[in-house]
Amino acid sequence: MDELKLKRVHIYEVNNLLPLARILNRCGKGTVKKYDLHHWDNPMVKNCIIVLLCMLKNQVYLVMDNKNPVAHSKLRN
Repeated sequence: MDELKLKRVHIYEVNNLLPLARILNRCGKGTVKKYDLHHWDNPMVKNCIIVLLCMLKNQVYLVMDNKNPVAHSKLRN
């Protein structure tokens, strides 16, 4: 694994919406499997909406390994 870097994502950067939603979807599936919390089992469309709403209220960052998004983080405005 190379050095991890944070990349700030702005709401107008639509190309970063899908990687954020995919990470959220993958984490949700893992949460369902591990803890049986089925309210985390959302379709991709709902994850995209969640990401958009989160981006309106917070500073959102992608954690990048080289050029691959591997995680996300947010800071409250």
